[in-house]
Amino acid sequence: MTTITTTAALAEFCNELKGAPFIAVDTEFMRET
Repeated sequence: MTTITTTAALAEFCNELKGAPFIAVDTEFMRET
């Protein structure tokens, strides 16, 4: 699993997957408290 922690990393991730027919996103948030 890759954790995206910056806006730049999110933009790069989206750019890499923009041609994919679909993506799946796990929306369960991990908290480190």
